[in-house]
Amino acid sequence: MDSPTHFDVLVLGTSLPNSIAAAALSKAGLTVLHVDEKDNYGGEHAALAPNDFSQDNLPPYARQYAIQLAPALVPAVGPLISAVVASGVSKYGAYKLLDALALFSDGEMKRVPGSKEDVFRATHIGLADKHRLMKFLLFAASDAEVTTDAPFAQYVREEFGLPDALADAVVYALAQCADATEPTGPALARVRAFIRSTGRYGNSPFLVAHYGGLGEIAQGFCRTAAVHGAVYILGRKLVSLTHDEKWRIELDGVPDVLTADVLLTNDTDAKEKTACLVALTDIVPHMDDSESSADDALLIFPPASIPTVVRGLVCGARSMSAPQGHWVVQLFYTSADPDPELLRPYLTTLLPSSQPFWEHTFINPSPSTSSSIALPSAENVVRIPREKGLGPATLGDWAAEAAERAFWEVVKLVKGEAGADDVVWFAQDETDEVAAADDDEGW
Repeated sequence: MDSPTHFDVLVLGTSLPNSIAAAALSKAGLTVLHVDEKDNYGGEHAALAPNDFSQDNLPPYARQYAIQLAPALVPAVGPLISAVVASGVSKYGAYKLLDALALFSDGEMKRVPGSKEDVFRATHIGLADKHRLMKFLLFAASDAEVTTDAPFAQYVREEFGLPDALADAVVYALAQCADATEPTGPALARVRAFIRSTGRYGNSPFLVAHYGGLGEIAQGFCRTAAVHGAVYILGRKLVSLTHDEKWRIELDGVPDVLTADVLLTNDTDAKEKTACLVALTDIVPHMDDSESSADDALLIFPPASIPTVVRGLVCGARSMSAPQGHWVVQLFYTSADPDPELLRPYLTTLLPSSQPFWEHTFINPSPSTSSSIALPSAENVVRIPREKGLGPATLGDWAAEAAERAFWEVVKLVKGEAGADDVVWFAQDETDEVAAADDDEGW
């Protein structure tokens, strides 16, 4: 760079898409200044400990619990895992398979079959319904196209004759729909991704990132960016951010005015927010088949008193999210104006005979995860937009896709259209040891 205080791009905030983009830009040879007013990585996707929320009634070894501001999983096939592998971030973290995916039906949590073997092992599904479910799953695993305006919930009932319980499992667990009105095309694509992810690393389509999900992954991308020359400043209040031919940023305690050609940041307009109720417990939520343990599980409540799906992410010691014998249970739902207090009956349903020893509620994103000053309107700014309808199985892949789009916008602003031709997104290594399984494996 021409000056030690001037950079090609200023990245504001260390949320997951920002961190992925910063790593890609740094690896591509651009000079990157990455700033976050918080003193931890991850922004609205960070993982925090109980004492980061409150100092009251803290449990012993509070720092050993990882609470995800944006509870999420990593699909075994998709843009996020591809970026993690191609960037080398995989060496900075560890992952385990999700033990169970379960749906609340007939008064209890029932495991949702995710493979052919699971279907025929399931004791709560009758033989005729198993054949109907297999017919649907084989269809979903194919490349057949569907042209219908019907909601997915209606489509699977009418086309495949699935009874309500199985239809709910397909709609809310496999397709990860938020409600019964979601269209068939995108929902079927998510089921197809679910099927094709199963078998890549084992009998689950999802991975759980150790030590706190997406926040830990974001930190890995920041580490990769730093290795390739990015400069990091965390925990400094933003004093001013202006634009006059260049972006100029002043930070509390930093004597120099730092400048950049391009600003990369998040859209501040949150179309939806997520309400979360966190409970720390020494009792793992019960499922119908207690023979096998589920240290980490994604639990689904179909729309009921809350008119959208409510999800529960349970993480234990095997994902380094809690001390041995303890679990972090996070219940959450997304809407324009969510209320975390509405989740308390769901917690009682999951833990009817146990009182959690620590609870907390929050809404994300919140002012504490956003910049403290308004951004001026100016040229040479790339904003990562917020999306609606993202769930724990789709959030990470959205972040990777949004990061790649932002990456190319920044590159073209810095290098021009012609210069961008010589730049690559994370180079893919086709010989990588975690190459995807065949698309139709197991089906």
